Amino acid sequence: MKASKQNFLVVPKSKAVGESDIFSQFMTILEKMPDVSIERVVGTQNSPKRLIIRCDQVSIQQLKSQFGEQLIIEPDSAMEMY
Repeated sequence: MKASKQNFLVVPKSKAVGESDIFSQFMTILEKMPDVSIERVVGTQNSPKRLIIRCDQVSIQQLKSQFGEQLIIEPDSAMEMY
């Protein structure tokens, strides 16, 4: 039985120096994880500002343990207008 996948929002914790390097490292790791897909990139491919990725809980915990100090990685949800 396959693990359930969901979308996660990934953004830098601050406008710290090296933000693009962190995203670059993050995206390099994602390329090595076949069960993770990039659903949407906000910004340019070379300089993303936000990512929406799709993966299971095991993969997201691995990514949070590796990048949790530099990136916010939270479940993505649709925004509702009011």
